[in-house]
Amino acid sequence: PRSYAKSLPVKMVDAFGREVYNASFNIGEQKKTVKTHEFASGVYIIQIKSATGEVVRKKVIISN
Repeated sequence: PRSYAKSLPVKMVDAFGREVYNASFNIGEQKKTVKTHEFASGVYIIQIKSATGEVVRKKVIISN
């Protein structure tokens, strides 16, 4: 895990491009927990941006 000296924005969007989560990694923070129990089942995209680039990950949520 890597920590950064600056706050980094993190957001999650649904398959329709609607933003469903928006937060940031605070200075020194290495993990972020997103409670997904209120999200509908489907595919979501997580985006984290820094000065050196962007990380994009696809996640599938299956609700009970």
